[in-house]
Amino acid sequence: MSYKNDQSLWFKKQQMEIQALMMENRKLRNENRNLKTELSSRETMAEEGRLSSRFHGFTSIVQEARMG
Repeated sequence: MSYKNDQSLWFKKQQMEIQALMMENRKLRNENRNLKTELSSRETMAEEGRLSSRFHGFTSIVQEARMG
């Protein structure tokens, strides 16, 4: 009987460890998804900044050409 009890306890412990690992995996996947979203947003903002800077540079060149 002791062998059966030990085996049952070991099995339950393994199930608990698997559940804990699955929860951790889910948490890390969510964190990864959030970080990817944040990175994408920052990259978009940086690109918009670069485009805006180029546009302002271009418009100032056009204005100088008109005045000159």
